[in-house]
Amino acid sequence: MTQFKGQSIKVKIVLWVGICMLFTCGLIVAYAAVTQRKIALKTAEKAVLADGAAMANFIKAKLEVPLDSARTLARHSVRWESGIMRPKTGPRAARVSLGSRSTGCSGP
Repeated sequence: MTQFKGQSIKVKIVLWVGICMLFTCGLIVAYAAVTQRKIALKTAEKAVLADGAAMANFIKAKLEVPLDSARTLARHSVRWESGIMRPKTGPRAARVSLGSRSTGCSGP
């Protein structure tokens, strides 16, 4: 009977050590999975942000020339409306305009 009790204690120790090892391994695997997921999400976010920035720069470069043209037209239309470049009207306008070109003066 003493031999049976000795084996019983050995079996209990082995059983508890095995259970503890399985539990510890499970915790390690779970921690590694959570950590890897966080790293993957951060990496994916950085990649998406980099791609978005590259696309934004591409679009900005494509729109730069048309926007410059629009700005130039807007400046000229503001000058035109404010009277800086308003054309003169009436019968004397052509003569004054031609006269100012030939003499180099600004005209009345």
